[in-house]
Amino acid sequence: MQQVQRTRRHGILDLNQDLFKKLWHADIKTSETEHSPDLESYQSNDDSAHKSRRLSYKDKIRVAQTAEEKLFLKKALDFLSNIRTGQELVQQNELNRNRAKLRIQRKSYRKFLNDYSPDKYPSVDLSDAPMCMPPSQMTDALNYEFQIKNPQLGAGLTLSKIVNLQYNLIQVLCKDLDIDVWTLAMAFRYFHRLLCVGVVTRQNRKLVAYTCVVLAYKFNEEIHLNLSKLRLQVLVRAMCDLDKKNNLKPSDIFEYEFEAYRKLRFNLNCDASEFEEYFYKILEKLEIDPEKYLGDENKWNDVN
Repeated sequence: MQQVQRTRRHGILDLNQDLFKKLWHADIKTSETEHSPDLESYQSNDDSAHKSRRLSYKDKIRVAQTAEEKLFLKKALDFLSNIRTGQELVQQNELNRNRAKLRIQRKSYRKFLNDYSPDKYPSVDLSDAPMCMPPSQMTDALNYEFQIKNPQLGAGLTLSKIVNLQYNLIQVLCKDLDIDVWTLAMAFRYFHRLLCVGVVTRQNRKLVAYTCVVLAYKFNEEIHLNLSKLRLQVLVRAMCDLDKKNNLKPSDIFEYEFEAYRKLRFNLNCDASEFEEYFYKILEKLEIDPEKYLGDENKWNDVN
């Protein structure tokens, strides 16, 4: 910074050296012509006359008469205004360091991990929930009990809405599209994790659930294959067709994908014990024998 200031200072002085000499000699001549002929003025004790001569002398120095003088004075004032003290340089360096840290944080995923704490949300228990809840008095009683146990979810997000959403996904994805049960079980686990951290609401429950299915599909399937990519597009379109009210679009799901991934703390890996319960519930709803589906008795043990 000091080197830049010295360079600017020498540049200004070099460019205006001739003009500065002209102003200096002109000032000396004007002072000699005004004061040397009248020697008695130096001996005068009149303070008002002395002050008037001093004011007129300053005015002649500071007021530019030509365009070249105005340009010189402007550059000189700009140069002086850019001179900084040691304290100002320290403050500027500290400000630059803070800006550099901010730019690094904006490019890092760390800021996404620090903006919320999952520990501040209580766990939501869905272990005893049925796989389907049609309208009935029993459903109302279960919704009321669920609301009492989980007041943080809000009055609009009932147990029946969560259960029926999962039921519709099972019917469409597993029965119609033949999606792997492992994939859907992992998606339900992701949805449960987001439910526990307060992400899921009545308004966005379908968007969150469909996005969890996309994340689980990309994590569990061989997405690099063209056939898997085509099945993903069919899967997303089928889920959007389930939403008759909000008219979700595939672009909405893909735009929310990173946000859901962030709320999952960039961790899609689940232990088999975490989604084992969902796996057996889905097979039970599909009326499929787990041993026949797995095919090998040791396959489940290998996964564990």
